[in-house]
Amino acid sequence: MRALKLAALAVPYVGLVVAANLLVNHYGPKAAPAIAFVFVAAVLIFRDQFAQLAGRRWQAQVLQAALIAAGALATWLINRDAALIAKASVIAFAASELIEQIAYRLMWRRPWMEKAPYSAVLGAAVDSVLFISIAFGFDFWIVIGQFAAKVGGGFLWATMIDKAKGRRAVLSRDSPTELA
Repeated sequence: MRALKLAALAVPYVGLVVAANLLVNHYGPKAAPAIAFVFVAAVLIFRDQFAQLAGRRWQAQVLQAALIAAGALATWLINRDAALIAKASVIAFAASELIEQIAYRLMWRRPWMEKAPYSAVLGAAVDSVLFISIAFGFDFWIVIGQFAAKVGGGFLWATMIDKAKGRRAVLSRDSPTELA
């Protein structure tokens, strides 16, 4: 069952990475904050859901690295002109996911709703600086805009997931058949 849930998270995770990469490649750096609000913030929060399911095993980190690489590779395969974006993406995501994972693990005793958005703040900072710098050259205002969008979007995604988890828990207590 755990493997099925991990796979169910892997598909949107890679899909969101690819969508964000292709959109920013098409629209350019000024669109990065809007794309980050929707797509990248979701990826940061999905990572935390993934970590919650996978646990502390080293296989989880290997699988996560494979998903990051898969997103970059899929971006490049879909649009070879997006090679620089794919490169920036894989470097920024790998670094930010590592930082976010460390922060998330340090807060292991806290509720998910505290761990997920707060660890995403650190990941968003690292990702914003690295991605923009590699893909387009450092631009302070775009980095700040992208960072703020990721943090805001991360809190929004975390809240929606938390509410959905609470709703499923209520449904399962009231009527287990409604979840099937």
